[in-house]
Amino acid sequence: YHLYSLMHQNELAKNIKRHAATLNFFRAGIAKAEKLDGTHLDEWLNRGFHGEMAYMKDRRDLRLDVQTLVQGAKSIIVCAMNYYTPYETTTASDEGRISRYAWGDDYHDVLRARLKELLAYIQELAPGTTGRVFVDSAPVMEKEWAIRAGVGWQGKNANVLTRDWGSWFFLGEVIVDIELEYDEPYA
Repeated sequence: YHLYSLMHQNELAKNIKRHAATLNFFRAGIAKAEKLDGTHLDEWLNRGFHGEMAYMKDRRDLRLDVQTLVQGAKSIIVCAMNYYTPYETTTASDEGRISRYAWGDDYHDVLRARLKELLAYIQELAPGTTGRVFVDSAPVMEKEWAIRAGVGWQGKNANVLTRDWGSWFFLGEVIVDIELEYDEPYA
């Protein structure tokens, strides 16, 4: 039974990643949903790096345990979508500049719709699965989960990086209550 379960988890994970690619995610990785060590977060908060963002401190415990967001969570699927565009930005000093990530539709809406489609696909493959999608909308430590899911590594600039797209991508998560095959994290 255990061997079948592992084979099923492996096949399910492969199908999820293939489907994520059809939704325009250039990478999808899977991490085991487990409580995070709060040492680094506590140091960051104690040094006041959160500035006026009191919610960072107020929601500390929620950030460290995804079980508070999705009861019974077992897997976190982290998806990365590229936002780079080759179009030139203005260099005129009398014109405003808009960051490339803000060009086009609101990425929260775009990613959320695609992640919901991915969750629906997972529920088709594994009926009875429950889960939620997140795009900057909850206290999810998305950079930590991206690293644990093998999506990329954290650079000196504190961004998650990949060899193919640098930091030109958005992250979104699907947290589900089923076990999947987990990817190796970046060290």
